Amino acid sequence: MIEITSKLIRKIELQLDCRISSYKTLGQGEHNVNFLLNTTKGNLVLRIYANTQFDNSKKEYFVLRKLKGQYAPRVYFFDNSKTDFKYDYMIQEFIEGVTLNKFSSNDLKQVAKILKEIHQIKDLRKKRDWKEPIGSWSRQNILQNSKYLGDEFHNNMKKIYTKVLNELEKVKPSIEKYERVHLIHDDVIPENIIKTKKGDLILVDWELATFDYFFFEFGCVIAENHLTKNQEDIFLEEYGFGIKQNEKKIIHAIKINRILSLISWLIQRIVSIKQGKQIFVGENVVKYKNRLEKEIIHIEQLLSKKI
Repeated sequence: MIEITSKLIRKIELQLDCRISSYKTLGQGEHNVNFLLNTTKGNLVLRIYANTQFDNSKKEYFVLRKLKGQYAPRVYFFDNSKTDFKYDYMIQEFIEGVTLNKFSSNDLKQVAKILKEIHQIKDLRKKRDWKEPIGSWSRQNILQNSKYLGDEFHNNMKKIYTKVLNELEKVKPSIEKYERVHLIHDDVIPENIIKTKKGDLILVDWELATFDYFFFEFGCVIAENHLTKNQEDIFLEEYGFGIKQNEKKIIHAIKINRILSLISWLIQRIVSIKQGKQIFVGENVVKYKNRLEKEIIHIEQLLSKKI
């Protein structure tokens, strides 16, 4: 459990020239914990990065600065010095509204419009080839770390890996025709979207944001959120991609790639906990195991479909 120290409170007050009268927990993600701060300058969010696996805090700060409050919270202060607190942390704008718990058709249309705008932000310095369809981190978890969960499971993962790799290789020439330079949020789930009183949607939790192929965004939006076929059609039609046959093949490949990555991540989390290695404060191994079983069924269903 993360505790807010008086030293941290004082540092924030000095940095923002304000007084903090109270604070409470807002929520906990897979990689961070967020607190609501009541200050003399209004409500603010203290975002603490409690993940010992990787450090994306500076990257998220850079992205939020670049967005300047457009479809995202404004950011006021970032500290990764660890001189006053043992974790990296950030102070963000508090967005008044409610967190989505599922996507309505109108939500999906609005999300599609927002993402299309965000994807217009490019970093031409980030141009790079898609050399390996399945990254080394996922490959290691699927082909090596999976053995710690039993021989039968390990052999099944190897079969799934081969099937996914074959599908990705088929569409690789089509994918490489596009530029790999677009800003993507890469974690668009209902829990990371706040609807304001005006009905606007604000994306939060930009920790996984990166510059990549714009359609890589759809792996999370469609596959990880388990959208129905009708919901998927609504989203893609509003965005304007995934209508043509070659685009449909790309979308299918991106979906199975995303779920394979998710399975890889879940394997890594479960194995790490079994080996006594803490990655994130307050991990729940039962939740990871249940999600893993669900996503294995999901990817097998996706692989059985003909496009």
